[in-house]
Amino acid sequence: MKKLGKLYDAFVILVIIIKLIFVVFAILTKFYNYKIKHSSKDDVSYYTEQYNWSNYWKERLETCFLICMGFICIIVFNPFYGYRFFIDEETRILLFLFGIIIMITSNWKLLF
Repeated sequence: MKKLGKLYDAFVILVIIIKLIFVVFAILTKFYNYKIKHSSKDDVSYYTEQYNWSNYWKERLETCFLICMGFICIIVFNPFYGYRFFIDEETRILLFLFGIIIMITSNWKLLF
């Protein structure tokens, strides 16, 4: 049982690191988008290339985060696993962020 706890803790730390790197790329994407709109024509191609690169990694990191959070939900809410450990503060924060990200990134146009 202790081994699962250590692996789980390491996995949660990995998810937090992924999320922090995602935030960096999200900021870079916004920055380059701003620079594309407010720069001279000579610099637009450079900033467009940088925007595409940062947006590429932002999208990949978001997908990695969603997959990892799916695994965390499977681990935490697994009804077939007899050992129940409490949801620690990091897991609560990750599940909270997961909910917010799902609400923000959902395609709401499909519903309305």
